[in-house]
Amino acid sequence: VEMATKVAESKEAQSLTLKVMRLAKPSFQVSLPVLSESTDLPGILPLEQPSSLEALGISEFLTLPHNFGTIFLGETFTSYLSLHNHSLYDVKDVTLKAELQTTNLKACLLEIASGAPIATFRSGDSQDYVVHHQVKESGIHILVCTVNYSKHDGEKKFFRKYFKFQVAVPLTVKTQIHDLQQGIFLEASVSNVTVPPTPLFIDQVKIEPLPIFNIVDLNNNGNALSPISEEISNSNLRTSMDREKFLENSTAYIKGGDTRLYLFRFDPKNPQQKNVGVLGRLEVSWRSQLGDAGKITSAPIERKLVNQSELDLIPKEIPKEIRLEMPFTLACIFADLKQSSITLRMS
Repeated sequence: VEMATKVAESKEAQSLTLKVMRLAKPSFQVSLPVLSESTDLPGILPLEQPSSLEALGISEFLTLPHNFGTIFLGETFTSYLSLHNHSLYDVKDVTLKAELQTTNLKACLLEIASGAPIATFRSGDSQDYVVHHQVKESGIHILVCTVNYSKHDGEKKFFRKYFKFQVAVPLTVKTQIHDLQQGIFLEASVSNVTVPPTPLFIDQVKIEPLPIFNIVDLNNNGNALSPISEEISNSNLRTSMDREKFLENSTAYIKGGDTRLYLFRFDPKNPQQKNVGVLGRLEVSWRSQLGDAGKITSAPIERKLVNQSELDLIPKEIPKEIRLEMPFTLACIFADLKQSSITLRMS
């Protein structure tokens, strides 16, 4: 897809032209099926038949991108640069530089410097380049391309082109910390905020803790917090080894506007180092529908340090089943953390 948004360009006659395009994968061709009879409902058609996919609005064809599209934070931006000599004469000492600029960043993607220029660029020839850059900031990005060369008569020429594009945020991460007697628990909610709503696949959600902590991942134990527990229960994975292998290689589907919850426990290696404000960072790896990979990292996860209470309540025995509006028995342990004489009164 050609990047046609230019902030400025020299109006002088030039011997060289520069074309800049974004390299992007095609997308699924989606249409709205016309369903008029009850027998036309997609729900009664087997998914193994190609006709069922058409009834669901999915074609067997892919659509080539017709505009710049959307770049998400964490993706790899790939651009194709084509430099062409359209004049009747050869040019000399050609240099080319491509930089990506943001509010806080200036990254050099390509540089053919004056120390090693293209000595002779013949008439009708082209030079093609592909550059890559992992996008780590959201907002406006500007690709700046600068070309210098000398014409056949020795005149030095120069031009610069600007290509502006927007980087959107695909996922947002919100965290909540719970300090309990059993450890420090981190609850993370990952939301798909793509506009327009775009399905994504979460490859991995992991914690990069401080060295003083061990991390226990509580998401792959088959409980309600596991994003694929239902899929496991309906599958033919009978052995624990098969289940563990399935969990390691699975991805979680998250459509636009949806949120998934994840839970982790921080265990201090030294109990004396429990009162630490910063715990670490959360890293989310994801993929688009056609497999384009992206990764986002949260800001340092911090918790508020509070004074230790004198008394802690620890549940010991909880009924497996509780009936509505029926009495039940709950056994708890009261722990005196200050080891002082206290009088308990429950109400």
